[in-house]
Amino acid sequence: MISKKGYTLLVILVLLISTSLAASSALLKSVTVDEFALLPAGLRIIENQTFDVDSGVPPLPKVLIALPAYFNGIQTPQLENGTEIPSVWELGKQFARQYHADYHAIYLQARSISIFALFATLLLSSFLAKNLYGNTGGILALLFASFSPTLLAHGRLATTDIYLTAAVVLSLFVFDIFLRKQSPLNSILLGLTIGLAILCKFTGLLLILFLPIAGVIIFFMQKRGNSINDPEITISKSTLIYGFISLVTVLLAINAGYIFQQTLRPLSSFLFQSDLLQLLKNLTPGWLPMPVPAQFILGIDTQLAETRQVIYETYLLGKFSPRGFWHYYIICLLVKLPIPFLLCMTLATILKPKITQREIPLPCWLSGLPLLHSSPLPGIKTSESAICSFSFRLRRYGSVGLNIFFPERFRKNLMSLCFSRQLLPFAVPLCLRQPSISGPITFLISTCLQAGLKTAINTCWTRILTGGKILLDLKHS
Repeated sequence: MISKKGYTLLVILVLLISTSLAASSALLKSVTVDEFALLPAGLRIIENQTFDVDSGVPPLPKVLIALPAYFNGIQTPQLENGTEIPSVWELGKQFARQYHADYHAIYLQARSISIFALFATLLLSSFLAKNLYGNTGGILALLFASFSPTLLAHGRLATTDIYLTAAVVLSLFVFDIFLRKQSPLNSILLGLTIGLAILCKFTGLLLILFLPIAGVIIFFMQKRGNSINDPEITISKSTLIYGFISLVTVLLAINAGYIFQQTLRPLSSFLFQSDLLQLLKNLTPGWLPMPVPAQFILGIDTQLAETRQVIYETYLLGKFSPRGFWHYYIICLLVKLPIPFLLCMTLATILKPKITQREIPLPCWLSGLPLLHSSPLPGIKTSESAICSFSFRLRRYGSVGLNIFFPERFRKNLMSLCFSRQLLPFAVPLCLRQPSISGPITFLISTCLQAGLKTAINTCWTRILTGGKILLDLKHS
């Protein structure tokens, strides 16, 4: 087993390498089409407290990535045509024209916030695995997550995906605490974290569905007297009360995110584009007040209408489809996740297929996303951010299974092999790229990496590759 000191040192080292990878890539990466519109939309929210532009994306990520620009005096561009509610793309174009001289530098500052979100995601994921499986499990989960191409790609961009992933991991972490110690405080914390996930992206609404399902499964496992019952968890009538407190907290968090604008607006006053919400409107009394802000409901309506009405050609394995493929996420899982992780997950599933009650929320979350994606009913779009969170569940569940299923000597050798022969040779050379671009991130890399990490690696690199003992000696450190 890895000692507490060894765990701390490894976490610091891995997080430093992973975030340095994301930061160095962010310096070179041009502004993407998704980033193009979000930052000016976030500035508009901060300045005018209005949520009418791009309502299909909740406000929290837009506001976070716009904060550095706002504090540096960057303002929302004024459109020439004077449109009251501008298109988000018009806003993005005008922003690029107005600030073309400092355009990349502005987005570098926004990306620094996303890198902090990536840092939090990796740390929380390791903490959750550590709580479930111990120090070794926490380190293995952190290693697989920190060098995931998908997470590194999204953690360097000023988009919504990494924020949703961080909020989902935080929600699962708090839910694990809630299961073991049900109290009003923990139920409020759970509601706040779920609310944050929903304010990052509407995909977070799936937590309201899957976490109760996990609770129901745990309840029936306890009634059947399952051999792997967790004595720390008790599902009773009081759990329903605490769950209701969490739900109320979720509603309050959503309202706070929209500054309680047009909350309790009657249902009859909405003009819906989507068939599903229009059907609900026809079946529900028109006087019924909505407990969430109007722009929140209109944002969901926009997403549903776009899913049903706008045709996005999807390409997979040599075929095109206007409605997607039922096995899309299964293929993405096999393609995007590293082969060592897939092997670990397969071995863990074969050698010990049963899971404990505390593990139930993880497969509930990961198994539900592909099912909703393949459903013929209109649903919330599970985009790349869903793949990030989806990958995290499997990555943590499969990799940390090694802590339980294999002898200690085998685990040590496998960790050393994966880390020294695959991760470090890939990560370190990329960390040491020093582009001549001004800005706070460059300064951080130049001072920290060049003066410290680069010198250390230059002196120890040969020993690490030839010896292969860096992780084997952790137990004795």
